[in-house]
Amino acid sequence: MFLINFPLTLIPFAVYNFFVIAGGSDPWNDPAFSFATGSGVVFTATLGQALTLLALFFLLVEALKSRCIEISTATDHVLSFCVLVAYGAEFYYIGRAATPTFFLLAAIAFVSLVASLMLSRKRASRLRIER
Repeated sequence: MFLINFPLTLIPFAVYNFFVIAGGSDPWNDPAFSFATGSGVVFTATLGQALTLLALFFLLVEALKSRCIEISTATDHVLSFCVLVAYGAEFYYIGRAATPTFFLLAAIAFVSLVASLMLSRKRASRLRIER
């Protein structure tokens, strides 16, 4: 399986940087989609909210991946930690990354790392008890 050692939280990081660096402007407050609700109110989501939603989906996939894969290697954790460090360094040193959207993406990367560490630790202790 090719997704074993690939931190999916790297994808929103790359997408954010592609648009900010290549685009030159900050598109994250632009409307992404909207629809009318049953009450007649029009709900509008921004590109930043859509990217955060995508990152949350990747967080779910990371948690399922960490839970389902029998052998979770230290490489998974190291790569997730490197992604988190990249988020933190960019947020701190690059002014264009100091946005609420980027901060939420960094928080999702942190939750992904901590969740995978906790799930692998729980699985390791369960395997130790079974033996």
